[in-house]
Amino acid sequence: MMLLLIRLTSLVMLLLNTKVKTLFGLRMLLLEFLTLILIRRFVMGIMRKGMTRVQRSSRRS
Repeated sequence: MMLLLIRLTSLVMLLLNTKVKTLFGLRMLLLEFLTLILIRRFVMGIMRKGMTRVQRSSRRS
């Protein structure tokens, strides 16, 4: 829940601190922001899968 709150807060701060004058510029900025979020989710998913594999292999030993 806290992570969601931080994401929403950072999105609002991102929008308020920009000097974007056109809707196209705002769309591009949001696209970059959302791309970073998706990349982070992808990397965290891979790391979680790797951690479960390590835990499984350590249980077998």
